[in-house]
Amino acid sequence: MWDDKESSKPIEVCMNYSVGLNIKEVVGKGRGVFATQRLEIGRIVEIAPTVVLSPEDTLQVLKTKLKTYVYVDVDDRAVIALGYASLYNHSNTPNCAFVLDDSTIVMVARKVIEVGEELTIDYEWDNQMLTAENIK
Repeated sequence: MWDDKESSKPIEVCMNYSVGLNIKEVVGKGRGVFATQRLEIGRIVEIAPTVVLSPEDTLQVLKTKLKTYVYVDVDDRAVIALGYASLYNHSNTPNCAFVLDDSTIVMVARKVIEVGEELTIDYEWDNQMLTAENIK
């Protein structure tokens, strides 16, 4: 379970959860995820279920348009994130971090994110552990 700092209520990781998010077109990038409310550092912005593909299915999906919407985990398996998580764009200075496992992806604000600001992640991830040191 994750604790949502603003509500102080535990969130069951098996459920789909997002807060203050909107999808918009981004010139040159396609769709992106944007804040509809101010998000503080450490705020869980999304918990989404995932579907992990077999190695065989991974090879097939990486030959399709879906290759730009899937994560590839440390075991080289494609992971489809249900919810907004497949639409976060890349940044070398991302304002979100995430943890991915066999059943969920959790997105957390690394910086204060203002209304209208795009939420971004670093595609060069190594299962970004959410610790006090790397949230800021």
